[in-house]
Amino acid sequence: MSRANEGIIKLVFLWLIGKGMKYNFPEEFLWGTSTSALQIESASAEGSCHDWKGLRAKDGTVLNETINHQCHRSYDADIIASLGNAYRGGFDWSRLQKGPKEKLEKEVVDEYRDFYGRLKEKGMHLMLVLHHFANPQWFVEGGSWTSNQAPDIFNDYVKKMAESFGDLANTWNTINEPSAIAVEGYLRGEFPPRKKNPVAAYRVFNTLSKAHKLAYKSLKEICPDAPVGISNNTMSFHDENILGIIPARIVDKLLIDSVEDHFTDSDFIGFSYYGRVSFDPFPLIETDAPGKLDRKKREHDKMWEFYPQGIKDVAMRYNEKYGKPIIVTENGCCTDDDIQRVRSISEHLKYLHEAIHQGANILGYFHWSAFDNFELHLGRSFRFGLVGIDYNSPELRRIPKPSAIYYSQISKNNGLD
Repeated sequence: MSRANEGIIKLVFLWLIGKGMKYNFPEEFLWGTSTSALQIESASAEGSCHDWKGLRAKDGTVLNETINHQCHRSYDADIIASLGNAYRGGFDWSRLQKGPKEKLEKEVVDEYRDFYGRLKEKGMHLMLVLHHFANPQWFVEGGSWTSNQAPDIFNDYVKKMAESFGDLANTWNTINEPSAIAVEGYLRGEFPPRKKNPVAAYRVFNTLSKAHKLAYKSLKEICPDAPVGISNNTMSFHDENILGIIPARIVDKLLIDSVEDHFTDSDFIGFSYYGRVSFDPFPLIETDAPGKLDRKKREHDKMWEFYPQGIKDVAMRYNEKYGKPIIVTENGCCTDDDIQRVRSISEHLKYLHEAIHQGANILGYFHWSAFDNFELHLGRSFRFGLVGIDYNSPELRRIPKPSAIYYSQISKNNGLD
């Protein structure tokens, strides 16, 4: 049987077992996709000079040219608008500002305004992300997030961005996954500056908290009607055995509770969710321990164990503790099997639907990602996109996958069968 026929049979089977069950979502629910400038705009673009430029990823690819989004903004805007009624995207800070507290580069501002303006004209809700992992090289040379001046420097950038894009932003996301910046950059050594220093990681996390507080105040002064929050990276953390109990509980407490406790200046709870991490006492992650999840007969993608009910658990936990509106800022599946991606979307949304009916005020869901992109320190062979990229074509041709059609229909119907 061909792979295509096998895929069709799987889709028909999924349709049959779900037939008769309707999952309707609240009116004005946000159905979006999410990207980051770092991962779709090429680091080789004119004026770009950030700390990820030239990074060699785990799969051997180099973060230089990504999918050249900066050259295809108009076309990409049409694709993005076809996928939902909302979009979560960001900016290359290094192109916009050439030094601490300097004015923004007008040509780059105009470039971004044209792109986001196109989406706005299509009636889309825009969540604009001000920091998504990448830092200008001049910021790094000044000490980056270990510097006492970092919050004030970032706040200056935020003010200028609010003045330049406030009329386009429906929602602001100040910092994407602050705990990942601290842990992956300064503890695990996977992100730039690739350090392994617990003291520095703690300092960075606290500096990010201070930066967010200043940014929140500035945004509310300039754009009082636009909700402001962060995106916290969450997972489901479990113990595999007695040795895993303590590490699982510590990580759960730090990444789920502690982050939100340090970023309470927010109008909503934003979080990303991708799956389950179990401890034995070491974390079971496919990229760190290839084959281990297979030996335990656990379903997984190329990175994490498949555990869709965890998205409901996290949402209910935040709802009960903080009582704020919730937005799922990222959720997706790292796979080359688009049937698995379709199933992932379906299963996660069903659990999200349960959370809503149990009282969680969930405003929206953003799928990661609109496009296959450069997956940070792992490389471009780790694919999350609803739309594939033909890297062998000169223009990096965009190829919508069946999951793109599936997700766009969910958005149009405001629910799924």
